[in-house]
Amino acid sequence: MPICSRARVAVTLLLAAIAVPAGATSYADFALGSLAYLDNDLPEAVRRFDAAHVADPANPTVTRRAFDAALVAGDAVRASAIARTLPTGQGQDGIAALLQLARAFNSRDWRAADRAIDGVAALKLGDALTTIARAWVRYARGDREGALASLNPTTAPAGASALVGEQRARMLAAMGRWAEARTAYAGLVGSGSDSPGTLIAAANAADHAGDRAAAMDLLGSREMVGALWAARVRLREGHPVLARVDGPREGLAATIGAVAGEFARNRAIPAATSFARIASFAAPDDAEVRLLLAELLRSAAQTRAAEAVIAPIESDPLWAGDARGLRARLLIDSDRRDEALALVARAAHGPAASVSDWSLLGELAIEAKTYSQAADAFDHAIAIAQVQGPVGWVQYFQRGSAYEQAKDWPRAEADLRRALALSPRQALVLNYLGYSLVDRNLKVEEGTRLLQKALALAPNNPAILDSLGWAYFRTERYPEAISLLERAAAGEPGDAAIAEHLGDGYWAIGRRLEARFRWNAAVTLDPDAAEKARLLAKIDYGFDRAALAGTKPAA
Repeated sequence: MPICSRARVAVTLLLAAIAVPAGATSYADFALGSLAYLDNDLPEAVRRFDAAHVADPANPTVTRRAFDAALVAGDAVRASAIARTLPTGQGQDGIAALLQLARAFNSRDWRAADRAIDGVAALKLGDALTTIARAWVRYARGDREGALASLNPTTAPAGASALVGEQRARMLAAMGRWAEARTAYAGLVGSGSDSPGTLIAAANAADHAGDRAAAMDLLGSREMVGALWAARVRLREGHPVLARVDGPREGLAATIGAVAGEFARNRAIPAATSFARIASFAAPDDAEVRLLLAELLRSAAQTRAAEAVIAPIESDPLWAGDARGLRARLLIDSDRRDEALALVARAAHGPAASVSDWSLLGELAIEAKTYSQAADAFDHAIAIAQVQGPVGWVQYFQRGSAYEQAKDWPRAEADLRRALALSPRQALVLNYLGYSLVDRNLKVEEGTRLLQKALALAPNNPAILDSLGWAYFRTERYPEAISLLERAAAGEPGDAAIAEHLGDGYWAIGRRLEARFRWNAAVTLDPDAAEKARLLAKIDYGFDRAALAGTKPAA
């Protein structure tokens, strides 16, 4: 999405303030590179940062920015050249070594891989990376038994047993030892490290070991969307889940990708993006790594780069649905909603339509506030899922939320209760159903109990804090309500509904100035027309008399 005009003005003023002397172009190129990066123009950012680096090669900030831009843009050659000039320390030399390691694996240059491995130890989880890299180098050189023996989860570096265990299972599959691979993957499923790719690999091992029923069960252990859905369809049609066996390149890429995922979970998006891009250099055809990288690029507002990353996998037999869903989101991010809707609608009405296609169509309909169309789309998703079986909680939850927003509460409640029965510890469902019961003043005690369970499962979730706080407000438990609502507002200060609820709570205990302050804040947070009218009535008349202005005081 283009940079906002305020940011453009800021950069222009910066350039004017620099007063660059004749011949000293590095500052201007650095500022223009920063502007291009913000403007989603990576090629221009790379060009400008590279020019700044050439003009001022001793500047560590310029050098690092040039390296990062080349890396994010996917220019492995340029990034490698700049990496040689990165200053040592703080893991920067480790990043350079990891880049060289990935390129060595991609070109099957095992001597270069040996040289790069020691430098990787400077990184977080570097011990795990070096252990796994050395094992795959031994495997590639023909010492397969020695390589396998070195991948022992019980003696793995601290915090790396799951990483090492996954690579051991992958290596057993590469060796064709399917029964052992199946057992190794079984130890990973349900451990928290079982990504969709791991589940698919586990199902593939079970199928090759002669137990197709177990493979089907593995693929049905999660919501059957995206690649999991496609893998299950392949199995039902008698095809192998995976068309090829992975080797050293894919093993290293998966390991680096796992580290990138850990960074992403800790919201270290720049580091996660760098690691994911390096993983893609090791195995450019790895679809799961590409999807992770594209998601991270999207988080960094680099939509064009993300679109380029997913393009090669949009025809992948397993991952095409995931890629299509992500492309639709990228189109929406670029204000091309009509194109996104057309893309998803074509897939949903096509002969190979999946649960994911209809679910995504329903999600877009909800965003457009066409709730009846959304419910119809989720009807189709459930019908398709019933053929493959079983229907997951997500489909019932989605349809229930569409019915609820379409004001069809009986159908909404039925679907939400189905979702809860299928996943009784799902905080999202507990929160939605509990809040709906409380807010409608239907079954307030039951709704409050559901919300208490949801908060126990997700104690810092602002939405759940707000819901339970609102339940306490409705039952006049004001001190408890305000305590929770204040925590919700601190966790999500940009949410208009939370600000309004907190204002209502303050009003109830006589803190009238603070109540109006919160309502005024909610007005600035882009509420819809009905919400804005209700807030303005509260500001003018107070909570108790707002109904006299023709609006409901409750949120």
